[in-house]
Amino acid sequence: MTVLFYFLGILSTFYVLYLVVDKFLIPTIYILKDKLKLTDDQTGTVTSFVSSAPELSVSIISLILAIKSNNKGEFEQIASLGPAAVIGSALFSVLFIVGASSWYGAKALTWHSITRDMLYYIFAVLVLYLTLSNGKVEWFEGVILLFLYVFYTIIVANWPKLSKYLKFSGHQIIEEDVKEIEEEFINIRTVKWTANNTLEKMFSFLFFPLSKQFSGFKVTYNILAAVFFVIISSYFMVEWASKLATSLNVPQAIIGLTILAAGTSVPDLIASVKTAREGYGDTAVSNAIGSNVFDILGNLGLTWTIAAIFRAGAPVSVDTSSLISSIILLIASSLVLLLLLLAKKFNLSKLISLFLMLSYIIYVILVCYFAVKK
Repeated sequence: MTVLFYFLGILSTFYVLYLVVDKFLIPTIYILKDKLKLTDDQTGTVTSFVSSAPELSVSIISLILAIKSNNKGEFEQIASLGPAAVIGSALFSVLFIVGASSWYGAKALTWHSITRDMLYYIFAVLVLYLTLSNGKVEWFEGVILLFLYVFYTIIVANWPKLSKYLKFSGHQIIEEDVKEIEEEFINIRTVKWTANNTLEKMFSFLFFPLSKQFSGFKVTYNILAAVFFVIISSYFMVEWASKLATSLNVPQAIIGLTILAAGTSVPDLIASVKTAREGYGDTAVSNAIGSNVFDILGNLGLTWTIAAIFRAGAPVSVDTSSLISSIILLIASSLVLLLLLLAKKFNLSKLISLFLMLSYIIYVILVCYFAVKK
């Protein structure tokens, strides 16, 4: 009964993440995209930063819980939840989200933008491997990760100018005659109360109902409110996931690699699939890959820098027994995806999309199998 309670509790946090992101956060990002005339990949970077709030929350919250623990072994176990969720989420993004996005996004991708993100992402994974290879993270390593993420955002922000200078073609910029958003932002407060929309309507009173009439205050408020609910949901997600791992007698990193990874990736999945269905394939894939870059460099870099401050510069020990093999698999899967993109001229077929999604499902099955076998 205890295991069932924790499992259902985790599922409830997934639903809250879905509700907040799908109904309030993504429409807000759409408004920003149209108003600020962002390119597809710039929008993907903005979306990835916001939709990665669950992974960032999980990393920081798990670290806080670890610091509160006086037991070294328990500290390493809990501290591994954040990196495990990031690594598992990265695999989920590379395989499942890119697969799902390409399933809906039929148009060819802008090759140089996607190649830029993929190469930088693979570089970020290699840096993560070197950082965790000795089982501990020094304060300066966290700062280096943060610096590398700032450098990435500078590249993306200036990519329209750089692509022209490098004579890259096919870079899509949103013009004044931007494609109309197919679905208007429905004020769900006016919809009749039903058993299916009760929670959705309750949440609607905590957000501004948006329209295409841009309002900086309303947009900012909705983003901050969405992130707040993401943080609260992530707190309970980490708390229940930690207790679930203890109840099942499995390493907490396994829970992070599977359940937390999929749960914290819900916003990224929703954001990518919705934008892909609208025809913005570059935005969808840039969101999936960009969120991974943020998680590895920005998320973990910030988390470990904060840890260094609270621990007076002492290194953070992390249980890497279940992480290193997943990092190696992540590097391999990223290289395979890049090769597939090159071979298919950045226009993935539905068969390859299905292959990517099934690969992730097989990975989860194998992780669970070996965890139970131990």
